[in-house]
Amino acid sequence: MSFLNDINCSTILEAIKQEKERIRQELDNKTDEYIDVNPSEGAFWTDLFANCFLCYENNTKNNLSHDDMFFFVSRVNSEDSKIEVYRRDSKKLPCLTDFNYDWEETVYLNLILHEFEYTLTCAICTQTRSKDLEILKRHSKRVYASPSQRDLKSKGEEEVITYPNIFFTVDDFDDAFNEMIVKEGEMVCVELIAGHESFRKVLFLGSIKYEALKKVYDARASTGAKIVQKMTLGKMNEKRVEFVKMKGPGGKGYAEMAVSRFIQKEDLASQVTSPVDEKSNEQLNNLFNNNNPVTSDKNTRLNLLQNRLNLFGKTLGQAFSMLKIPMNRSEETESNENDEEISPNFPTSISLNAYLTYVTLNLSILMQSLIETRQKALLTF
Repeated sequence: MSFLNDINCSTILEAIKQEKERIRQELDNKTDEYIDVNPSEGAFWTDLFANCFLCYENNTKNNLSHDDMFFFVSRVNSEDSKIEVYRRDSKKLPCLTDFNYDWEETVYLNLILHEFEYTLTCAICTQTRSKDLEILKRHSKRVYASPSQRDLKSKGEEEVITYPNIFFTVDDFDDAFNEMIVKEGEMVCVELIAGHESFRKVLFLGSIKYEALKKVYDARASTGAKIVQKMTLGKMNEKRVEFVKMKGPGGKGYAEMAVSRFIQKEDLASQVTSPVDEKSNEQLNNLFNNNNPVTSDKNTRLNLLQNRLNLFGKTLGQAFSMLKIPMNRSEETESNENDEEISPNFPTSISLNAYLTYVTLNLSILMQSLIETRQKALLTF
């Protein structure tokens, strides 16, 4: 192979594209039932790895980053692989003639992990009447490619190998995207860009509508959470966070979002104040005082409480009944039906916080996007 005179991301990707096309043409021209495997076929990938990553000192036109860490993909069997990591000066570096390693994927992995800058953009958008995308708010953040992942739900520190899936994670997602608030009629759009000097490619572009986010968010609420929400007239001090996955176009990769109900500061302040007046508070306190002879009987206390709960509305009374009084199946069904009929008119359209936590793509999809995609960036300027 006549090697590249000028080594950079663009020339390497072009060389890979030509090699893939050459192999495809050879396979198309084969007429035999069995295809002979030429041992020298892997020479392209070992030569590419050696000249681009290992022996850059001898080439003044090598414009790669020359990271000190190398990632090698070794084959455990025909289906599974594992990642080995060595420093540049390690005496245990795998030999280029060792075909227990997948040199093609080794080239891909080091290229993806070291040579590109990745920008992840989250935007709140809406569609105009002409179906054009209007960006209301957006935020971009630099992220890094990794063949491993941490559990962001519990802020865990343990890394789990995810190869061949590559993750672009936002560790501080709750701070980075705290202004991403989506409302009814809007959508959340996500875009991942790979760049190197003048080179720029779109790796991921997806969107999810507010209605879809809210449907998942509501569906995952536990029965207990729904009862508490009714008892507090829909006002809850603690945010419930649900992690929702958004598939990429054509099912290629997905993004994850941490979704919670948006609560304004004035709403938090109002939740401290009870709608019950001082006199009613005193009566409710006496209601639970077992020393009070008037209310010592359990049934009497419950009946009195039901009357006083008219201050809140019947929804709260029914929720309390569900907690305190066992009901048979028919009573429960009837209660739910009545609840729908007499529930107060609280706003059903709530705003949601949408925190982008990560985007993940398979290695082969990543390389295909880097080599072939011509899609223009929509969100990243």
